[in-house]
Formats: sequence, C-alpha cells, structure tokens
Amino acid sequence: AALAFLANFLYAATSFGNGIIFHLGLHILQLCGLVPAGRPVKLATADLTILMTPTRVWQAVWLRHGIDRRLATVLAISMAALVIPGTALVTALPTAPLKRAMGAIFLLAVLARGGAMLQAAEAEPTTPLDLASARHICILAATGASAGLLSGLFNAAGPPLMLFLLFFRVDSLAWRSSYALSQVLLTLLQCG
Repeated sequence: AALAFLANFLYAATSFGNGIIFHLGLHILQLCGLVPAGRPVKLATADLTILMTPTRVWQAVWLRHGIDRRLATVLAISMAALVIPGTALVTALPTAPLKRAMGAIFLLAVLARGGAMLQAAEAEPTTPLDLASARHICILAATGASAGLLSGLFNAAGPPLMLFLLFFRVDSLAWRSSYALSQVLLTLLQCG
C-alpha cells in the first residue's frame, strides 16, 4: 500500500505513469530483498484503483483552476468507453504479443514524428489544439479511446496520450488538470 501511495505521489508530481512507478518500485524492493523474488506481490486491480483514488482526487482539486471542462469531458468519456472492454480482453488474449505489437507501433510513431521534427524548419512543429474543431475533438476522442483500451489491457494509458502531445500543443496546466479530473471520473467508474 505504501508503494502504491508513493507511486501516486510521484505521478502527481511528475505525470510519469503511476503503474510504471509502482512496478519499478516493486522490482527495486525485490532486488533489495525486502520482497521475496520467488513470490511476486500481486495487487488486485480494484485494490490498486482504490489506493490511487486519494492522490487522483487531490491532484484534481489542487489543479482545479486550470481545468478545461471540454478537454476533460472528451478524455473521460472516450477513455471510459474502452477501459472495461480492454480489461475483458486481457483475460481472453495472450498479453505478450499484444505488448510487443503496441511497443513497435508506438516506437514507429515516435520515430516518424522525430524525423518530421528534424526536417521541419519552423520553431513550433506542433499544431495548437482547437477544441472548437470537430477534427481535433475526434482525434482527441480516438486518443482517449486508445488510452482507455490500453489502460484496461496493460494499465498503460500513457503512450497514446504522449503521442497526442507530440502532434498537438496544449497548455500544460490545462492538460494536467483536465487529465487529473478525467482520471477521477474514470476511477469512480472503475470502482462502481
């Protein structure tokens, strides 16, 4: 439980994935001999979700002045739409090939974007996010849906969101606070 709270604190401070921080911390504890390596520690998804709730709520309350309601709504609804099907798929499909495929797809996308940024002569190669544009809303919704699916499958919503931020420029306070609110709403759905 302490490791889960530490992971969520570091997530709130850095926006680096709390699931990744949790698993890295668990491996460090195993290397130090504090947790038996032969007996892996398992937390049920529900338990981890409940442990994450206080820090998610705290972050949303703390950053409430920067929330963009439209951005938070699109993210929350699109992520919520596919988090449960993603969770159902993880029990039905082998996850190792899916993880490799996901890693390859995201690596190719990052390399393609990096190459385009190196060739671009302009100072700001990203497009400002326009929430009045139906096209941008659809792209944001597709990003949220893929993040929800990957969250259900692997507890890894970050890669599609980071790719989105490679292509679109969003005010950092608006993004962090709106994402925090969408995470609270998603947590309530997962607990319900």
